Amino acid sequence: ISVSIAAIDFGSIELGSSTSQTFTISNENTATGLLSGFPGLVGSDNYSIISGNGEFNLTPGESITVEVQYAPTSAGQQNGRVNVNHNASNESSPVEVELTGVGTELDIIAVFSTTSFDFEDVEIGNYTTGSIEISNSSSSDAALTGSTTISGSGYSIISGGGGFNLTPGGSIIVEVQYAPT
Repeated sequence: ISVSIAAIDFGSIELGSSTSQTFTISNENTATGLLSGFPGLVGSDNYSIISGNGEFNLTPGESITVEVQYAPTSAGQQNGRVNVNHNASNESSPVEVELTGVGTELDIIAVFSTTSFDFEDVEIGNYTTGSIEISNSSSSDAALTGSTTISGSGYSIISGGGGFNLTPGGSIIVEVQYAPT
């Protein structure tokens, strides 16, 4: 038996995302020996074998590719292992492929053009307006979701009120009116 790698480092992956990598199991026997076995996961539920799982029977010179997926559901480092159980005589069974990955929190960056208004003196019966831009400056694929509301006597949202869902680079303009009574 020959396994192409001893470890897979998936690096840092944002929660809700996934990535996969492969390794190869080969029968390098030059005689007629049939290599039989199966890969199995040990450790974290954040890993799965998405192809090449199940029992294999390889004649000399044949190989199989195993694809392992990492899809973190919590932040921090997660370790796992693929045990390649086999009947070969050149390596003890199982051959281990160590798995490491780090789940990272979504990097959502909300930017507000202003955080307060000073409408100064507005006479009763008149009104004034102001606007605020809310944007998602995230470098990830994470959406910025939320809603705009207002409270206080004489204040109202003219446009841009309610729920929003901003993809990275997206923005919304919220226009606010003050009309004292």
